[in-house]
Amino acid sequence: MELIDKTTIVKEIEKRIKETESMKSKFDQFWAGQISAFKGILKILDTLEVKEVDLESENENNTSKITVGTKIRSKTNPNVILSIISNDCHEDEFECSNGSVLSLKQIEKYYDLII
Repeated sequence: MELIDKTTIVKEIEKRIKETESMKSKFDQFWAGQISAFKGILKILDTLEVKEVDLESENENNTSKITVGTKIRSKTNPNVILSIISNDCHEDEFECSNGSVLSLKQIEKYYDLII
């Protein structure tokens, strides 16, 4: 078994203390940067105006009357009547009984709702 003298042990411990202090300094700088960034965000938020919105009425105004089962009639050819059979994953396009997929804008422009 090889013996290590006291001086070598002390030097190794001192080396590790310096490394640890260096790492602490880097972490302190990182966290100081994070805190500074959050404070900057708070300053920006303080400059923004708050507008109160009645979410219930906003949702009522923005809710489409077109849902699965809605029948639509072509504006150019009133004999063409389609039924919405599903909404796709984007919630803005509707699959019709003839297999086509129309956007809400296309439906509003080229079709009338049959109620």
